Amino acid sequence: MAIGIYLFRETKKKPEIVVDYYSTDKRVSLSILEELIGKHKKKGLIDALVKKGKYNFYSSEISEKNNLYLGFILEQDEDLKSQKEIFEEIEDKIIDNYKSIGKKEMENFLEETLHSIMDLIEKLKNPELIRDEINKRTKQLLDENKIDEAKKLIDLGETVPGELSELIKDAEDYLKDEKYKKAKKSYLKAAERAKLIQEDRIASFLESRGEKVGTFPDLKDQREDLMDDIMDALDNFEREQLHIYKSLIQKVNVLMKIAEVFNQEEKYAALSKILYEMKKASTLGADLYNLHKKITTQFEEDLK
Repeated sequence: MAIGIYLFRETKKKPEIVVDYYSTDKRVSLSILEELIGKHKKKGLIDALVKKGKYNFYSSEISEKNNLYLGFILEQDEDLKSQKEIFEEIEDKIIDNYKSIGKKEMENFLEETLHSIMDLIEKLKNPELIRDEINKRTKQLLDENKIDEAKKLIDLGETVPGELSELIKDAEDYLKDEKYKKAKKSYLKAAERAKLIQEDRIASFLESRGEKVGTFPDLKDQREDLMDDIMDALDNFEREQLHIYKSLIQKVNVLMKIAEVFNQEEKYAALSKILYEMKKASTLGADLYNLHKKITTQFEEDLK
């Protein structure tokens, strides 16, 4: 599971930690931050990963304007895909809090966030933990003499955790088979079950996941349209020549984001290489265009 979370930024001299929190002695080092920044900048990656020993160091660009990145440390046997999705939920909150609260408050926020994520991941893996939580809440209700509420929670505790686990499994199976409507429906049903037992954090995650999966058909259509646009533009290379790659960079960026959504690591890596070459070509094209204008001006003005 995630054992550390860190917010860092790129500066002119070197990357620097803004704020971080760790649940063990393992820390992210300056050399790892530099390696992550190198992957973001030199390869044009939105998400970067560095593997060191038994740990994965992950980072995501969350504010291009502020050169701000959010990262976390995972043990290598953990599922990066599922944890990335959970961390995506908190990126907006971190950006909102970045300048509005002090460093100590941000440290507390990261600590609460990490523990909340760890708790969520464990509960999604093991419905018995949810039953244990229900038993604790039931005991509290009984201590408060809220008998009817306790009975209702006991009844829900006997069925809902198992139903929740099955619905999540169904959703993941549908997702693998690209049956996105059914996957969305199962995620949202699971969210409703989570609400019944007052597991609001799980419900929020599953609702977010369901809505995201619901966008996949449109994203696939968008991907096909972008690929058609790019191929058409490349076919017209002779007419567009100097400016073609500048106009295509944004489309490749969108394709990378779509590949990331579908966790298509090979396509993402291939697109990142294409993006790198396109940026070089765009720079060369701009230089050629400037030379072209200079030469044209010299012919038009100096050789009248």
